[in-house]
Amino acid sequence: MQAAMAGQVAEHMPLVTRVTYAQLYDGFQWFSQKASDETDAWSVLGELDDSGKLLPADLAAVRQARSRAQVAAEKMDASLPGIVAAASRFGIKPQRVSPSPLTAASIRTLCRPLH
Repeated sequence: MQAAMAGQVAEHMPLVTRVTYAQLYDGFQWFSQKASDETDAWSVLGELDDSGKLLPADLAAVRQARSRAQVAAEKMDASLPGIVAAASRFGIKPQRVSPSPLTAASIRTLCRPLH
């Protein structure tokens, strides 16, 4: 029912507005996928946390996961201002996120040197 209503609303919008909405929601989906990629990489790092002595294969997995997390975060950081700007044209503003247990202090302890 909501999809039908949305379709009826969208057909009354100018083409430029519909295209802009589509691009905005594409940006939301892309950002969500990058956030998921980063979470997956952090999950690998979490599995190796406090595992004792790491084997060479573990070190390779840590480096790869760290790289994946860093690349995803950099891509999100680079694209976020554009997504926020596009959303603001429609009156959509980001919500403040409350700190979670995995904040800067816990990340510093998680990211201590490997040797």
